[in-house]
Amino acid sequence: MKVFQDIAKGNRWEWSPWDVTVGSYDYHEWDLWRARCISYYPRFHDPVMLPIYTEFVNLLRKQQGDRDRWGIVYGQVRGEADSRLVNPRARLEELDRLLSEK
Repeated sequence: MKVFQDIAKGNRWEWSPWDVTVGSYDYHEWDLWRARCISYYPRFHDPVMLPIYTEFVNLLRKQQGDRDRWGIVYGQVRGEADSRLVNPRARLEELDRLLSEK
């Protein structure tokens, strides 16, 4: 749950990797959030979240995409994280269903 809370609420600055530099106010805090999000990546096996989160991590690392793509992907990741905070039991049942279909 803490992972989803951090993903959904941790970027309180609403910065993208293209908006912030080492000299920016609160850069250190934002960079800690970015590093935590990258470190969560191996935990994702959910077939819905994994492709979105993969792109999110690549954007955080500036390995692909741009500021425009960031807005779309970050919105999707934050939405997925928020949905998991709302009703975790229902989400687990949905995940079990998706995994059983494979």
